Amino acid sequence: MIKQILAMILMGSGFFFLAVSAIGLIRMPDVYNRMHALGKCDTLGNWLIILGLILVIGDLTSAAKMALIIVLVALINPVMTHLLAKISYGLGIDLVKGSYRLDNYARSKGIEERGEQGG
Repeated sequence: MIKQILAMILMGSGFFFLAVSAIGLIRMPDVYNRMHALGKCDTLGNWLIILGLILVIGDLTSAAKMALIIVLVALINPVMTHLLAKISYGLGIDLVKGSYRLDNYARSKGIEERGEQGG
């Protein structure tokens, strides 16, 4: 009984974080802020849901497979977020107006600095 209640709490909070990431995807003004909202909340939401499923199922082989999924999400999600940010930067997508950015990457590569420098 306690295991099911804890699993429901974990999965409910996981769905909450996934909903927050979906709202962040809609509400954030530029691609970099959207990636930040998705990268953080999506990873945590997936982890909590999978942990809740591990408690519900209780089978050792299924739990090992789901733990492997948690490890893969922990490895793949930050790498893909970084890759999308680097591609967006390379395509010249700027920050939203009023943002402040120190472009150390452009200085180190000898590239002209881009983006809004106010704020």
